[in-house]
This record gives sequence, structure tokens and C-alpha cells, in this order.
Amino acid sequence: MKGKDTMSNQDERIVVGKFGSTYGIRGWLKVFTYTDNPESIFDYSPWYINQKGEWVEYKVESWKRHNKGMVCKLEGLEVREEAHLLTNFEIAIDPAVLPELSEDEFYWRELFGMKVVTTKGYDLGEVTDIMELVRTMFWL
Repeated sequence: MKGKDTMSNQDERIVVGKFGSTYGIRGWLKVFTYTDNPESIFDYSPWYINQKGEWVEYKVESWKRHNKGMVCKLEGLEVREEAHLLTNFEIAIDPAVLPELSEDEFYWRELFGMKVVTTKGYDLGEVTDIMELVRTMFWL
């Protein structure tokens, strides 16, 4: 549903993807996902789009694979012109819809701000960024 919930605190949402250009004439959009499994972006509902500083709720009506990517139809968007207004907008979710992890697992976002200390007690600072490379992760 379009426009049912608005929130101004960006910290309460997690960006999981981005809309690309429109697809067809019936309000479909291309979707670029940041999730490990690209299709899992559709497991999270609802989606939130930051429009003029406010998070606006949208629900996915339908989705499908298209060529090497994916496209979706959002509830309330019926024509290409309406969907075009969301081109290049980021897709966010509420952290509460993420699956629970086991005790020895964590989400990267949970590491930010944590204090880093060597095994000998030397304070290295705190985690401010994580950079994923091909075979190694660097925590900055």
C-alpha cells in the first residue's frame, strides 16, 4: 500500500536494494538488490522508500526474473508514469523483518560503533566501516 506509513528517522531502516528504470507500461520497475541471495529481497515486506525525507511504505504485488535481473510491480502503481517517479530510489526495510540469527552469528550493521581491542588489551578504536573484498574483509 502506498503512503500508509511515514517515518523521518533513517536509522530505523536498512537499505537492501534500489529501483532501476521502468519495465513495460503497467507500472513495473527493475530492481537491483544488495542481498546475498538476490531473490530474498522479496521475502522482506513491506518496503520503504525515502521520499522528501519521509519513509513511505510500499508492498510488492508481484515480481519475476527478467533477463539477468528482476522486475516488480508495487501495489498502487498502475502505469509507467507513476513507477517512473521511483526510478533510482533506494529500497529499505524495517530491521524487525530480518531473520533471527544464532548466538554465534551477527549482521554487519551490528558491528558499527563496537570497540576493537587486541587479545593483549590494546585499544584499536571502533568499527566505522566494513569493506568486503574478493577473499578478505577489512574492518575499518
